[in-house]
Amino acid sequence: MLGPTRIARTAVGALVAAVVFAIGFTAAAWAGTATSAYGYYSEGGIDYRNYAAVNTNPSYNHQAYAVTLVSPRNTAAPAGWMGAAPRLYRNGSLYCAGTYTYNSSTVAQYGVLNPLGCVYYQENVWSSQGATRGWNGSSYGSWWTFMTPNQNS
Repeated sequence: MLGPTRIARTAVGALVAAVVFAIGFTAAAWAGTATSAYGYYSEGGIDYRNYAAVNTNPSYNHQAYAVTLVSPRNTAAPAGWMGAAPRLYRNGSLYCAGTYTYNSSTVAQYGVLNPLGCVYYQENVWSSQGATRGWNGSSYGSWWTFMTPNQNS
């Protein structure tokens, strides 16, 4: 018969094993992520922050994709007030550029992946830079994110 101490040790051991497995699985899922510095701008009375990321996975056919994120600072932005368009670079040259899409509801952050046709499956050096937009009541202002550092796949 298992006593309370043995049951507790078994439960703690199982929990530790689950956490180690989850961390290992996450690390294997995306081998590398590089993010740009934050950029800041104001439009339509809202202060925004934007940045880009590039994700690679050498274990999955050297997959690489770009992400662009924009968020209002200290508030949420109404539907249609934020837009983002990711750009994926291969060896320093533009490989694929996504088109602008816009938040469809009031949100505190909006992110866009490059289109599925832009996911690349070959070993290379990758980077990302995105473009973001903010609504001022009559038109959109546009801002680039900073470029990410290079990321190998």
